[in-house]
Amino acid sequence: MRSDGISVVALVIVLLIMSTLGTILASLIITKQKSAPLPLRSAQAFYLAQAGIEYAIRYAADHYTGFPNNFPLVQESIGAGAGSFNVTYDAADNSITSTGAADTGQRVIKLSRFTDFWGGCVRLESGKTPKKKGGHNKEIEIPLQNYCGCNVYIFQIDMAKGKGDRLEEIKFKNDTVYDVITPISSNHSDPTQLDFTVTFYYLIKKDKKAKNEFKFEDDDAAIDTYTVIYHYYFEGGSEADDYTSKVTFTIS
Repeated sequence: MRSDGISVVALVIVLLIMSTLGTILASLIITKQKSAPLPLRSAQAFYLAQAGIEYAIRYAADHYTGFPNNFPLVQESIGAGAGSFNVTYDAADNSITSTGAADTGQRVIKLSRFTDFWGGCVRLESGKTPKKKGGHNKEIEIPLQNYCGCNVYIFQIDMAKGKGDRLEEIKFKNDTVYDVITPISSNHSDPTQLDFTVTFYYLIKKDKKAKNEFKFEDDDAAIDTYTVIYHYYFEGGSEADDYTSKVTFTIS
């Protein structure tokens, strides 16, 4: 009898312990299930914030003449309930702040020196102008500088020149990026598209300078009016982003 009583008490204790452990385990599983989406929401919010920065750069470029007076506080919904981003411009420190939100996730990205981006990263080096290369009438060199605080990858150049002509080669410093003889447009509104043939892109690191050289067939080709458009993307991007900078000049 006494032995049977002890056995019942032990069984009850074991059942209580198992029940408690089961409750704790169930609670942990529920908590894990609730917390599992948090990293995903945070990642989604980060990409939405990035999308806001891209939107701001594109918007400012499209509304160049009125910026920043007509730059609104923008909030755009992305997809069907996927989230949103909110973009604000701070004229005091020339920065863009983009806040991405996805459910409970929220991430913030701040881009400084904003006008360097929408004005075009690849521009003429300050205080310098394009000229004939070494006095040759067939070649020109354009002194460029990356004015953005990040690396840019140039993958295409569009060119037009008043007299037209036939292009032989494009270089950056000593690196050839294009080597196909190509007729160049004389219409500055419709320049010839020159996708790089030797390499996929040319990298200009942040704040660095680079000489862009062009060689033509005709002996007097260098003296002319030019429109040159550089197509590029930023670190981590792709050709689909397709940012552009345009330079126009005359060599006499």
